[in-house]
Amino acid sequence: MLVFAAAFTLALPVGFGVAKRFPNTGETALIMFAYLGMVLAGGIKMIRARRRHGG
Repeated sequence: MLVFAAAFTLALPVGFGVAKRFPNTGETALIMFAYLGMVLAGGIKMIRARRRHGG
């Protein structure tokens, strides 16, 4: 989970910079889907860990 947090923290300013520099709708949507995928992957990982540990 720490790796996901670090990757998100590092990618956030880069993603916003790209989105501001290239205001193409397709690129902005791609960045949003990438962030959404990372957040969903982290959430699924957390749910699986909770089930494994009986939380």
